[in-house]
Amino acid sequence: MLQTYRKTVTVQAEQFDGSEKMIKKYDIEKHEMDGDTWFDLNTVEGAMEIVKGDWIVSCESGTWFIPDKIFRRDNVQSFSFEITDKKTAANIELANKLSKENAEVAGRMNRLDEFMHTDEYNRLSSKEQRLMIIQYNAMQVYADVLLQRIDEIKERL
Repeated sequence: MLQTYRKTVTVQAEQFDGSEKMIKKYDIEKHEMDGDTWFDLNTVEGAMEIVKGDWIVSCESGTWFIPDKIFRRDNVQSFSFEITDKKTAANIELANKLSKENAEVAGRMNRLDEFMHTDEYNRLSSKEQRLMIIQYNAMQVYADVLLQRIDEIKERL
C-alpha cells in the first residue's frame, strides 16, 4: 500500500551578492552582453535566472532560490521549508490563509471586548448591547470553525 509521508528539512539560505566567491560556491553561470550582466543558478527545477539580493536556499534535496521580497514578506526564518507536491502546497497555503484570518478575527474580538468594558458601551441601549454580545458570540463561533478547518487540513498533511 502506497503511503505519503511529510518530510520537513533543514535548509541553509544565503543572500546572493554577485561576488565571484558566491558564483564559484554555487556554480552560478555569469552572462554578460552589451553591458548587461545576469546570472543563472542550477536549481532543482533547472537553470533559473537570479539577481543580486535573491536568497539561495540549499538542502540535501538540492538548491533553489527565493526572491528577496518574498523571503522578507514571509519571514522565512520563522517557518520550515518543505519539499512537497502541489496539492500539499495548496493545503499549506490554505491553512496559512485561515490562520491569518483567524488572527484578524481574534483582533476584532479583542477590540470589541475592550469596547464592551467602557462607559461608551454602557451608554448604549440594551438592544444595542445585546446585539454586540450576539456579534461577539458569532465571531467566537466563526473563529472556532476556522481553527477546526485548520486542524482538518493539518491532519491531511
